[in-house]
Amino acid sequence: ILAFAHQQGVRRVGVLARNDEYGRIVVDAAKQATAAGGLELVEVGYYDPASQNLNQAIRAFTRFDQRK
Repeated sequence: ILAFAHQQGVRRVGVLARNDEYGRIVVDAAKQATAAGGLELVEVGYYDPASQNLNQAIRAFTRFDQRK
């Protein structure tokens, strides 16, 4: 996904991952891929994988309330 984003001209990315071991592995892989692929990882966020509602996690990740 990150390589495709780079091909499309994206230079800055963020990762919103599960707050568990799998999510940490995804974030570590994203850090390596961005460093190797000429991308800048500008935001990392985590969410509770058991949550039924991701609104708060997404609002925090996108800094929605700071943009108002």
